[in-house]
Amino acid sequence: MAESAMFHLLANFAPLLQQVANLLTRVREEIQYIRDEFDCMTDFLRFADAMEENNPELKVWVKQVQEAAYDIGDVLELYMLRLGHRHGA
Repeated sequence: MAESAMFHLLANFAPLLQQVANLLTRVREEIQYIRDEFDCMTDFLRFADAMEENNPELKVWVKQVQEAAYDIGDVLELYMLRLGHRHGA
């Protein structure tokens, strides 16, 4: 009797575990996407830094990209802190 109850519990629990695994995979993919975008922004800023003095429009764009990069960095740090607290780190 206890064995069949345990089997029933595991059968119902397995789809839930699969959903959690799928969500974690998507979260990891999204974090990698954000990191890749952050790297592109950093590369742009390095390139544009040398050229912005000669181009006022580029100067404005550099400032906007810098602000977005700082915001992304803040969000990633906050996510990592919250993730650490959930896992007892």
